[in-house]
Formats: sequence, C-alpha cells, structure tokens
Amino acid sequence: MSDDVTVLRKRAFSHRERLVAVELNEGLLGVGDGAFYSCNSLEYVRIPTSVTTIGAYAFKGCIKLGHVEFSTDSRIGAIWNGAFVLCASLTGVTLPKSLRVLGESAFDRCRRLKRVDLTNTTLTAIEDYTFHGCISLEDVSLSATVETIGKQAFHRCDSLSSVILHEGIKTINDSAFLGCKNLSINQLPSTVEPIGR
Repeated sequence: MSDDVTVLRKRAFSHRERLVAVELNEGLLGVGDGAFYSCNSLEYVRIPTSVTTIGAYAFKGCIKLGHVEFSTDSRIGAIWNGAFVLCASLTGVTLPKSLRVLGESAFDRCRRLKRVDLTNTTLTAIEDYTFHGCISLEDVSLSATVETIGKQAFHRCDSLSSVILHEGIKTINDSAFLGCKNLSINQLPSTVEPIGR
C-alpha cells in the first residue's frame, strides 16, 4: 500500500475474495468502517504503529483471519463496534497498552478464539456483547483499569473457566457471564455495586 495513504476509506477492500495477507503502511492513521468486510480469504493482518483507530466492522466476516499483529509500541486508541465480529479462525489476541476503547461486539462470535490478553490496556469498560458467543474462549486477562462489564459481554463463552476480577470493578451488567457453564469466580471485588441478572 502506498506510503501516501493515511486513511483507508469505508469498505475500501470489502469482498476482495483473493486477498490473503495485508501489511498496512506506516503513516496510516485509520482503518475505515468495513474496510476489509467479508474478505473471505484474508489470513493475516499487521497493524502498523501509526494506526490510531480501527473502524466499525472493519474485518467483519473475515472467516480465515487467524492472525492480527499489533506492534509493541502501537498507538491504537480505539477498536470500534464489531471490528472483528465473525472472524471464525482467530485463536488469540494481545491488545496493546494504548487501547482505551473496545467497542460493542468487537469480537462477537469469534468461535475459535481461545485467549485474550487485555492486561496492558487502559480500558475502563468491556462493552456489551464484546466476546459474546466466543465458545472456545478459555482465558481472559482483564486490565486493572476496567470498571464496567457490559450486558452479555461474555454470554455463551462455554469454555471460559477463569476470569480474575480486579478491585475497582463497579458494575457487572445483565447476563454478562450467562451460559459460562465452566466459569468459577472465587471472589467478587468489594467495589462491585449493582450486579445484573
């Protein structure tokens, strides 16, 4: 991709059936909404340091996407709603410390996702449906900055067995862990106020 490109427009590469790998250029600031929507052959994406936002549904339905790489000095601040929804081959993701916003349904129904590391992020909320239907998800490491767990955030995460809830979490919303039949939470933080149904 040309070094002159600073923003990938909405649906710039959507439905490109033969696109297998993407290495975005340094200098790119944003990946637009639906930029790679339903690129069914896409397997690998490297997000350069310069990118600060990934738009809504940017990689939705990229069913072969198995690897998303963020640089250690990434500047990404926001991954918006449904950015990786239905990425059925994604197995693990480590999100960078610069991340402040992870939108609703960001990883919804990523059915092979097993591991998520949010430890170094500065997220204050796990939004509604963020990991809904991630039936293979076993391990989630939350940031100590998280204060809210949204509605159905981990609903139907059938394989989830352990989540450490840090002191500082204030709100656990309705059905946040509904259907997590293997989940064991030994102790709720003393800071938790309302707990949803």
